[in-house]
Amino acid sequence: MVISNLTDSQIKSVRTFVISNRALVGVYAADEYSSILDVKKVCGWRVSLMLQLTMRLIVFRTVGLGLFTALTFLTSSCYSAGTPNIKVQFVNPRVGFIVGGRLWRTEDGGASWSVVRSGGFGTFKAEYVGYGHRAIQFVDPQFGVQLGPGLIAMTVDGGQTWSDQHPLPEPVNRQIAPQTVLFISRELGWVVGEFIYKTTDRARSWQVLSKMPLGDSQSEQDPKLGTYTDFMPSLWFMDSNHGVMARVDGKIYLTDDGGVTWEKVFTSGKTIRDLIFLDDNSGWIVGSEGFMARTDDAGRTWKTVQSQSDVTLNSISFAGKLIGCVAGESATILCTNDGGITWRKSSINGLSTPTPLGSISLRDETHAWAVGGNSDPIKPSATAPSSLVIRSDDGGRNWYVVPL
Repeated sequence: MVISNLTDSQIKSVRTFVISNRALVGVYAADEYSSILDVKKVCGWRVSLMLQLTMRLIVFRTVGLGLFTALTFLTSSCYSAGTPNIKVQFVNPRVGFIVGGRLWRTEDGGASWSVVRSGGFGTFKAEYVGYGHRAIQFVDPQFGVQLGPGLIAMTVDGGQTWSDQHPLPEPVNRQIAPQTVLFISRELGWVVGEFIYKTTDRARSWQVLSKMPLGDSQSEQDPKLGTYTDFMPSLWFMDSNHGVMARVDGKIYLTDDGGVTWEKVFTSGKTIRDLIFLDDNSGWIVGSEGFMARTDDAGRTWKTVQSQSDVTLNSISFAGKLIGCVAGESATILCTNDGGITWRKSSINGLSTPTPLGSISLRDETHAWAVGGNSDPIKPSATAPSSLVIRSDDGGRNWYVVPL
């Protein structure tokens, strides 16, 4: 079977399959393709082979995750030349990290940045800005964690080395590997995929708490969509027992027993891309079509907020309760100085192409950073930077590009 010999119906099947399973296939599929046949021109025989094998999986109605993993590696070189920055995180006003094809670190609030690693753990070569950012986290200036194949790796020297590695349990019949990691101290953390795991001893041992809650069977989206790699559920724990989980299917779940049981409390009808809490009670979620909502009762109830935007919002960050910013598609930055009552669109100086932004971090009420990039192999851009870093020094009103 060769791609050029596929019928229109087969091409449509491949397109539909890739879109609905793009995390497994390893290709970011946008809402529209100019032509699936043009994929070969972008990534050559690897993607051609990937699509042929994908077609065979469709024909035989099989979902071989091991084969999909192999396909992901086959196509990895398609993205190596243009890897977006997927995450920026300040752990205090002076120390911050940028994760992408390289790991950058600052110890002076962003005045200067140095490359800590250029590959392996601490870095992530992603297809697009919404992929991989929940698999890595820095807890403090020295301690960080990152998920890998069947294990979790840790650094205790600010990202320079990741030699402390521990295996993750593999429950019977597990199909989806863990995708989201959240530690609230060096000892206490959770990992979420198809199952939910908890550690209290710095990943030396893990307890399998529960299985990911199933989605609404009447939903048009796959109930397991929230567990796929590029739809990692957002996770937040206030303490060892009370936590909130926001999924791509638009549903919010609460737990008060550390993750053993989960209660669905809210359905947004939108894709949720990020979740944060400013304290034990006040929190925000953002997502598709400019969606924003806030809670003031620890996630029990949510109130929709008008963002004055219709693009997908990928990341939200606050410095205190009044000053906050959101980053999204098409180089969208929205900021508030009144606790989210009103939001204004910010300008980005020196950026001529509406590049996707995937992560934002306010290190204080004045200084903020955001990252992103455009390396979409299906719809490449000749002008959008593949990796982008921008900063603001006036509370998010104005931004400018930082060359790194």
